[in-house]
Amino acid sequence: MQKNLSTEQKNKIYLYSASGLIFALLLILTLLGLSAAKKQSRDIIRLSDLSRLQADLLLFYKAKNIYPERILEKAEAKDPGDCARNLCADNHPRDPKSGAPYPYFSCRNADATDCAEGIKDAKGFVIDYRLEMGAGPYKKGAYQVRPESLLKR
Repeated sequence: MQKNLSTEQKNKIYLYSASGLIFALLLILTLLGLSAAKKQSRDIIRLSDLSRLQADLLLFYKAKNIYPERILEKAEAKDPGDCARNLCADNHPRDPKSGAPYPYFSCRNADATDCAEGIKDAKGFVIDYRLEMGAGPYKKGAYQVRPESLLKR
């Protein structure tokens, strides 16, 4: 048994279908916008955390004329000597997406070309990080913090 729809009923079906499609498109665009905003927010947090960490490392250098071998949380320091050769922070900044501490490498030379974990009497440092979306003039991609620059490719 087949029932023919009137023109008015067909128009209502088209109207509801179009409204549903518009709603779905708006929902998708909103979710994409929120995702981009989250990424950019995490990038801003990264840059802020790393700027603060860079300042702490420069203060360490100014006080001791070397960069620390490692960055430790104060709770990790086993004896007072640990904080003499390592930067002991209340909390080591962590990547807002992964939750992992930013990888810190001390360097034998000031131009940061000979770097590894735990180098004694370091004259430079490198911290690797990645921007997901970019912030301000900086684009998405891999960067390094060095004594002279927060954003070095």
